[in-house]
Amino acid sequence: MGFGDNLPPAIRADGFPATLSGPSGFRILVLTFVAWDVIKFTASAKGEPERKLEIESGTFTREFDFRPTRSAVIYTFTAQGCAKAIDGSTRFCSPVSSPLSRVAPINTGSLRQFLQRSGVNLHADVRLRSLVSKPSISLRSLMGLAG
Repeated sequence: MGFGDNLPPAIRADGFPATLSGPSGFRILVLTFVAWDVIKFTASAKGEPERKLEIESGTFTREFDFRPTRSAVIYTFTAQGCAKAIDGSTRFCSPVSSPLSRVAPINTGSLRQFLQRSGVNLHADVRLRSLVSKPSISLRSLMGLAG
C-alpha cells in the first residue's frame, strides 16, 4: 500500500470504574499511520478467555469502550490494522502492536462512593429501586464486585 502499512498501531487504555450507567472497563484509543478499514483488537486476562474484537475504522484514530472488566485484574491488549477486501476478508494487515498491560479500576465496596461516582445527589432523598434499570440484579453485581 505505502508509507505506514508496516508500522503497528499504538494503543492507549484508560480505566473507568463501575457506575449506575454501566460496568467498569477501559476507554481504548488506537492510533495508526494508515486509515485501516478494520482494527483487530485482542484483550486477555489471567483466568479469562481471550476476547477478540473486529472494529470498523477507516480513520487514523479509533476510540471505543472495552467492558466489562473485573476489578483489579491485569488486562493485556494488542491491536492490528487491516484492509478489508471485496470478499470481506482481512488478510493484508499491519504488524501486531506491542502488548499493553493495564490494571482494571478497583470498584469500590462503599455504596456511598459508588453512588457519588454515578452522579447521585446524596443530599437528596435517594431511592435505589428507581436508579436501577434491572431490579432483579444484585447490588454486588451492579457495583462490579460479583466474582
